[in-house]
Amino acid sequence: MLNKPTVAELMAQGNNRYTLVIATAKRARQIAKDREDKIKKQEPLPELNDDNISPITAAANEIYNNEIKIYNEEQWNKIVEEKEEAQRIEDAKARHLEEIKMQSLASTVEQEAKQDEVKEDSEEN
Repeated sequence: MLNKPTVAELMAQGNNRYTLVIATAKRARQIAKDREDKIKKQEPLPELNDDNISPITAAANEIYNNEIKIYNEEQWNKIVEEKEEAQRIEDAKARHLEEIKMQSLASTVEQEAKQDEVKEDSEEN
């Protein structure tokens, strides 16, 4: 049974019951799977998630302590769009830097070719 934080305390963060239940259940399943994986790999469990704390309680604590955030579909879509836009900007910057490098390289090659021509002309005279 979930004692602390209470459902009322969790809902005070602006979540509705349905969203809260779904998010807590999803996170609890993740925590339980992580514990199973760590046990299989014989890795130590995190101190805060001792075996005596249920995955549901651990998930509720994470939500209550704002360690994880619950988003509605509109908020999530906005976050995804912002990340995609940031990635497009980074990709454009990388392409621009690559173009500058290529232009610089082409310029250097042209200058070396001109210097070679000047040397050949001076050697011929």
